[in-house]
Amino acid sequence: MVKVIIMVGLPGSGKSTEAVRIQEEENDDLIIVNKDAQRTGINGGVYVFDKEKEGLIHSFTESMIVQSLLSGRGVIVDETNILKQRRKKIIDTVRRVSPEIKIEYIWCNENYNCLKYRMRDPRGISELKWKEVIDGMRDRFECPDEKEAEEFGVKLRIKSMFDPLYSNEVD
Repeated sequence: MVKVIIMVGLPGSGKSTEAVRIQEEENDDLIIVNKDAQRTGINGGVYVFDKEKEGLIHSFTESMIVQSLLSGRGVIVDETNILKQRRKKIIDTVRRVSPEIKIEYIWCNENYNCLKYRMRDPRGISELKWKEVIDGMRDRFECPDEKEAEEFGVKLRIKSMFDPLYSNEVD
């Protein structure tokens, strides 16, 4: 069955690690769509966040989601998705392809050690800059909850980085 998993969490919260684990464990035809990989790809192999290129990155992401689903493959959207509006946009994109596709959020809710984990692969960005980015995102973060999951017709799983099993599942 084709499905879409929308990862949610701050940088360094374990989203990419979890996305790869799911892809390997489920052995599904899941494609990981990752904006950071796209940013690196359009900048000669170097990670660069450039606000002027974000419209292009969003278009790439939407196109990759749609084309993957049309080809019968599921998708893991591996990005922060800290805003409800962004999550809704992804859901709307998926629903335009097929309203029957199963959608699930996985919220990697690690909050306190994000900077430490992000610094394992800083991508040429200083710790001070990452702290600024993570703190700013934490301030704007709109946590997914049961009400949102019900409103959007998605399943919500909350993944603690420190628990090998999901700490909470909401249908």
